[in-house]
Amino acid sequence: MKNIVLFAIPPLAGALAGLCIAFIAVKIIFRLTGKIKKNILKEAEKQYPAAADSCIEFLRQKEMRQKLEKAGLQFLTDVIQKLNIFQRLFISAARFDVTLSQQMPGIIDNLIDKTQNLLAQDLIRQKAMDALESLITRYQGRLKIIAKWVCIFGVVVGFICTVVSMGIFYGLQGL
Repeated sequence: MKNIVLFAIPPLAGALAGLCIAFIAVKIIFRLTGKIKKNILKEAEKQYPAAADSCIEFLRQKEMRQKLEKAGLQFLTDVIQKLNIFQRLFISAARFDVTLSQQMPGIIDNLIDKTQNLLAQDLIRQKAMDALESLITRYQGRLKIIAKWVCIFGVVVGFICTVVSMGIFYGLQGL
């Protein structure tokens, strides 16, 4: 019985050492991700005005405006198709659909201006920062799952390495 206990102690110690090393690595990773998260959010807060301006510049590009106008016309068509026959008849008779189609470039300009105003509001800025923080937190949650597996892996590797080294040690003693 004494030999079994003596033989079992080193692998358990190796497993414990593997767990400790994995635990330390996980703690370091969590500490780093916490700091990284703070830095990302701090930088995003500083860069938000420039990012919002870049979005508006993107929307104002000729090719993008054309795509927005096309999408706007498709949206209008879809809305009109959802109306009943009498409503569609009224819109056609009054030529509202043609008027709206002709006004689409101005409608898109108005939409971009309204978007720019929205992006400048503190509430929208805060909501964007909250969404970014939520995204980072979600990935940190995934990291915690990975960290648990790292701990398990550390235990298994520590145990196996100790058993193998003991086998080599006892095998060399037999020579």
